[in-house]
Amino acid sequence: MIGACLLIAFFSLGTGMLMPFFPLWLDARGLSAAEISMILAIPAVIRSGGSPVFSYFGDLFGRRRFIRVIAALNVLLVCLLFVSYDFWPILALAVVIYAGAQSLPIQIDGIIIGLVRRKVVRSYGSIKAFGSTAYVGASLLAVPVLSWLGPDGVLIWYLLTLGCLALASTQISPGLTGRDAGQDGARRASVWLQPRLVIVIAAGALVQGTHNGFIAFGAIQMTELGFPNAVIALAIAAGSGSEVLMFAFSYLLIDRLTPIRWIAVGAVAALLRWTAMAWVEMPVLMVGLQLLHALSFGATYIGIIGHITAHVEERQIAAAQGMYVTFFGGFAALLTYAMGQIFETWDGMSFLLPALASAVSLGLLAFRRLL
Repeated sequence: MIGACLLIAFFSLGTGMLMPFFPLWLDARGLSAAEISMILAIPAVIRSGGSPVFSYFGDLFGRRRFIRVIAALNVLLVCLLFVSYDFWPILALAVVIYAGAQSLPIQIDGIIIGLVRRKVVRSYGSIKAFGSTAYVGASLLAVPVLSWLGPDGVLIWYLLTLGCLALASTQISPGLTGRDAGQDGARRASVWLQPRLVIVIAAGALVQGTHNGFIAFGAIQMTELGFPNAVIALAIAAGSGSEVLMFAFSYLLIDRLTPIRWIAVGAVAALLRWTAMAWVEMPVLMVGLQLLHALSFGATYIGIIGHITAHVEERQIAAAQGMYVTFFGGFAALLTYAMGQIFETWDGMSFLLPALASAVSLGLLAFRRLL
């Protein structure tokens, strides 16, 4: 259990600084918003289609070994980024780094699920809390890191966490790497033949995908508004912290709302959050606005998992989660790329695009009632 907690903590410490603040490094390299959006969108596409492949190789070679190989590869690629200044080399390196980073949660989740099945831990959430807390910590640590080291500090920090991640993987039992024999093609396909299920998961994934616009351009937008690094880090930490609280106390409301209503609440919160992002220019309001992350992300995720649990057979749950990852990756890539095409002209007004996507999600939930 300690090894799994360390794994998810070090992974979250790394991505908690890399994902929100890497765009600042790209911006410091002189890349345009369109180029940044392309760099961030392509890995989302890879994640969407590559999840089964990542899972297969984790099962084939062992999740511990897979984690160490990806960590070592990303260390090498990040070092090469330091000496890259042109768009195409940065694009090639960043895409592989992001794809590698996004392949790790599948392995970590597999390890945690193995612990749950062996009754070593009571639930996935008991370990997930370590990751969410570490993500908040990384956002707060970004203030001194960026102040002392500048944008390069993001990559230096990520290098350190990769080393710790590789060491943490050695604390995992080799037995937590078995392949789930239930994941055959017929079972995967059958969940796609349930239109009401597909629509609900697509609606939830669309709301989740809107958050990638904030990851890609939130820090840049706040920088252009003149916010200091401390305010930017506090805004990101406020969102992540509210997510931790939502997961920690959701049991108080879990039975009072249906999963679809959880998703609807998340979609409404996302609609309000991204619409306000287009106009808010005061630091205090910007930080407070990110508290809606508890609903736009947390409530939506609770609804998705709740709907899958209630309406999908146990042997098909992994296939349904794979459907969610596919939708999420596709929507995230499209929204991130589209925002990049208009950000330089529209600035903060470009957040109206994810706001529109949130409204579409509500429309999908309403359409489901007609089937």
